[in-house]
Amino acid sequence: MRKKLYFTFFSLLSLTYSCQKDKTSNQETNQIIQEFTQDNYHTFAKSLAKIIDNKEIKAALKAKALEKFDGDYDVLVKDFVLVKLKDGNSVLDLLTEQNEEIRSIIANNPLLTIYVPELTIFSANNWDTEKTTPIIAIRNNKGGNKIYAYNTRLNIIELDKKIEPTIPTILVKSNERLPFIDNESVQIVNSKPFSKIASDRTGSDRSKDMGFAPRIEEAISKGLPLSNIRDYVYYGLDPKNNILKGELNSQNYAEHIRAIELTSKAVLDKIADWGEGDLEIKITVNIPQRDGTPLQISKAIFCKKTDLYQEPTSRKEGFVRLFVGFDPIQIATWDNYNLGNLWTFHAEEFDEGEERTSTETIENTFTKEGGGSFEVTLKEIFKIGLSGKVSEVERKTTTFTMKSTNNSDNLYGAILNYLEPIAIADGTGNYNPYYLNTGAIKIRVEPYPTGGIPPTNTGGTRPR
Repeated sequence: MRKKLYFTFFSLLSLTYSCQKDKTSNQETNQIIQEFTQDNYHTFAKSLAKIIDNKEIKAALKAKALEKFDGDYDVLVKDFVLVKLKDGNSVLDLLTEQNEEIRSIIANNPLLTIYVPELTIFSANNWDTEKTTPIIAIRNNKGGNKIYAYNTRLNIIELDKKIEPTIPTILVKSNERLPFIDNESVQIVNSKPFSKIASDRTGSDRSKDMGFAPRIEEAISKGLPLSNIRDYVYYGLDPKNNILKGELNSQNYAEHIRAIELTSKAVLDKIADWGEGDLEIKITVNIPQRDGTPLQISKAIFCKKTDLYQEPTSRKEGFVRLFVGFDPIQIATWDNYNLGNLWTFHAEEFDEGEERTSTETIENTFTKEGGGSFEVTLKEIFKIGLSGKVSEVERKTTTFTMKSTNNSDNLYGAILNYLEPIAIADGTGNYNPYYLNTGAIKIRVEPYPTGGIPPTNTGGTRPR
């Protein structure tokens, strides 16, 4: 009997503790939900959830998503709400019937977007608008992996941005692409417009990598030191033929980004989620100049997750893919006199969020005025002798302002030296490209013709 009493006592004690713990847990959850749901995007999402079961609205939303106006399955809300239904009402009319604040929310949030994700069970392409009504999720801009969604009854459903939903879901968010499109300081590289990349242009087979540009091929064939290839490309320096002085070739060649590759599948897992859509890889190049002013150049590469990683199949293991599905991205001609020896590259997967700024101070090396390795006139710059042979240099520091957001994923940075070899011998008579490695992403950077290589010239076949 005593054992039974003890058991009952401890059972009651355990039950009381459990209830208190559940109560505390529920309070914390409710507080988190309240924090996430007190913003304009949630107000819009709730109004959309109330009308999303309308078959006309679903059909119109699907049609707009399939237009891929920005290259992804995005629908800009300010345009979508103008769609007229058969009864003469617009989508905006129905939304404002649910909440009059919708007008001002749309007016104050011009990038407000509805995204139809490519899920295993649901996408814009296979959406049966007659039978399927999705829940409305809202991108979490406050950090963390929690995402909340509403069904047509406005019940709250908790999702995880790293775990693909098992029910049809659409996402309310801010458009990450339009800031790039509208920002003249950031070049988008495959907006022609958003050409579809042929699947056979990426893969693990290195033989599909692009050849070197003609001037690089020439330098290799001449047997010039691999660390002095840029001297040959930009100044025509050719010690094999006793050409030790040359004018800067600023019109025909410039540094270009030619390919990118993640260092591991883990990096993709970090930067991608089901609500991401296509990825926006932003690369910022900081170039200190001789006069002390900073030169900052930003580029944005849009790509799919499948461009960067091949999922495993029953016959093959998964592998990281080399992404070459874009035209070479021009950065700048490497004027070794005015732009020094060192450039820094920073990469991130850009996501919309609160802006963050930081500073970076770079120490660069420049040949001293009158150091004997350059001859500078009002119009020309001549280089005398190969790089790496001059000891008379001076160091200058330049400070750069870096802009990002709290939700962007850092892919880190690396320094590119003018003396990097560009081509690396593999011991079999072939040469591999040099890749700048940040630890998270590898970037192929090298000189390339500013007007592109004519179609009749493949640029060589040396890389493997």
